[in-house]
Amino acid sequence: MEDINKFYQDFMAQAQEDAELNETTLEDALTENIIEYIKESNETNSPEILCIHPLDETVKKRDNFRINAFDYSDMSGELDIFVSLFKNSEKPDTIPHNEIDAAINQGVRFFNLTIAGILSKMLREARPDFAEVTDMILEEYKAKNIRLIRFFVITNGKLKVEYTLDDNKLTDQQIDCEYHVWDIENVQRADLAGRQMSEIDITLDNPIECIRLNDPNDKVNTYLGIISAYELGTIYSKHKDKLLDQNVRNYLGGKIKVNARIAKTLREAPEMFFSYNNGISSTASEVVIKKSDFVDNPDAAKMYITGLRNWHIVNGGQTTCTIYNAFKKGVDIKPAYLTVKVSEIRDKDRNATIVQNIAESANSQTQIKDSDLSANHKYLSSIDFISKKEWTPSGSVRPNTLWYFERLRGQLLSDKLNEGDARSVKVAKFMQARPKEQILTKTDIAKVLMAWDGFPNEASKGNEVCFNNFWKKDYKDTEVTKEYFQEIVAKRIIYLTIHRLFKEAGHSGYANIVDNYVLATVAQKTQQNLDLEYIWANQKVQPELVDPIKECIEVMVAYITKIAQEGINPTVVAKRADFCSTIKIQMANVKFPATLSLVKKSEEELTPDQQAAIDAVVAIPVEVWAKLSSWGKETHKMSIMEKKRIDHIVVALGKNPKSISYSSAEGCLKILRMSEDAGFTR
Repeated sequence: MEDINKFYQDFMAQAQEDAELNETTLEDALTENIIEYIKESNETNSPEILCIHPLDETVKKRDNFRINAFDYSDMSGELDIFVSLFKNSEKPDTIPHNEIDAAINQGVRFFNLTIAGILSKMLREARPDFAEVTDMILEEYKAKNIRLIRFFVITNGKLKVEYTLDDNKLTDQQIDCEYHVWDIENVQRADLAGRQMSEIDITLDNPIECIRLNDPNDKVNTYLGIISAYELGTIYSKHKDKLLDQNVRNYLGGKIKVNARIAKTLREAPEMFFSYNNGISSTASEVVIKKSDFVDNPDAAKMYITGLRNWHIVNGGQTTCTIYNAFKKGVDIKPAYLTVKVSEIRDKDRNATIVQNIAESANSQTQIKDSDLSANHKYLSSIDFISKKEWTPSGSVRPNTLWYFERLRGQLLSDKLNEGDARSVKVAKFMQARPKEQILTKTDIAKVLMAWDGFPNEASKGNEVCFNNFWKKDYKDTEVTKEYFQEIVAKRIIYLTIHRLFKEAGHSGYANIVDNYVLATVAQKTQQNLDLEYIWANQKVQPELVDPIKECIEVMVAYITKIAQEGINPTVVAKRADFCSTIKIQMANVKFPATLSLVKKSEEELTPDQQAAIDAVVAIPVEVWAKLSSWGKETHKMSIMEKKRIDHIVVALGKNPKSISYSSAEGCLKILRMSEDAGFTR
């Protein structure tokens, strides 16, 4: 694993970039970035940044409390309170226990002041967003719904020894407490855990003489051999970051600072490298073995590794990158050798599990979670492949650029580093072709597709939670084509347009909710038949779409403001399925130009029975159909197509009831009858 100082510098640089890009503070950016790792470790769900502390002018010094983020689940009654402890230094400071104690005490004091009703009164005028949160916590506390509080101290420093605290510091001793500390070393391990393996097949120009562990094991064959540093450097020069499961960013980011002793040995005494170095550990799905000929005893034949399938170095990354750096600079490393252990996975059905366990043991117990395995799924890999070669049209407003899909965290930086010196013209052109606003992540794709398909409540639940719910649906079974990728980009462009218009209108609060629900409204109002080809070809939305989007934004902002004034937390209710139905009703009067739709009108004449079916659908209030839509999503008693059909009816009733076809009406009436039999009530 890389030097912690190098990781720290990369991490801080990324946070600084995020702060500038999102126009926020460095503290908020660092908080949000560390929380992303905590979410991926399944220790919290979807926290929201909410920073207030004694340095805030709205807080009196005597009220020594602090909070940087919070999360609450009304289903489980679990409240998470995050307190950030950041140091502005060039390398990670050592954090003493008394500073951790002080941070926890600040978080505890926040809760105690909240349930006493003090904070709501103190901050209602100066920080209404903060008072809204304290009101919610106080309400849940009074209802005795809070059963567990987890206090997280997150820091860019590092602990000397593990921190433990068992005391309950709350004024209410009936509520259970947990205390967690995430320092920069936790973050580094989590970063390593998130990296995925790519299939790499190696044919060795110089076979590796080896021995095999003579152990009757049906899970793993273990080989131990000696590889030349030159051979390893050659292999790495071909495969680079993929050989280390994307850990290359940790080793090659910025200016390379290799371990001085290893580098010196390679330069000055390469023949001693074998004696000084511990070697590397690796895994493979298949090891190709060749035995020597012309021996009297076949069992005594020498064994050579001639090929490796799906080979990955799980320990020894620093050594590998140091060797490559010397190799690239022309250092004569041919006299240098090192040991290599290869674990061949025989149990193919349990390949992922066994590789996972080996990686954990080889990297200081670094966890590689099952949830991270999605990155290698065919669906995401196909999007990744197309995104790297599908250039935007030259006649568009974003000509000759890529919508770069970062399937793995740090992938873009790794690709950038592989282009050469960061200050070179080549790297500058590389980055110009991949603008920041055109970088797609897994969660970006999940958000826009979920919102577009009528699940803006899921898109509003936070990045990791949204992606997990997205992955549980059938999106990953979709065949990814060039056209499919272009549609994803078109929907993302609509999303970014909504966000831009939202900011241009002078709004700031609840942007994520507004963006998700307005995108869902665009899809519903156009019956998901918007001309997405136009958006891809021009890399912008249709001019006639701008005004309806602006109107939708104002409807959302007005409604959110209204319920917030009534004491309802928009951030909480926006994650509920019934809020989708509510917003559909609020948007009923927003009109979208018919030219945006590609729906073909039927010229067929209707029979009296067919017209009666349409009339029956129109006679049922739109609120009933919206309620049915929410019921289907909550109970999972409808197929995706059935839910889409009901959603389309809701849109049609709000937009133009005359556009409803007989087949649509008949299908919806059938769904309504089946749902009522299953327990739905109007």
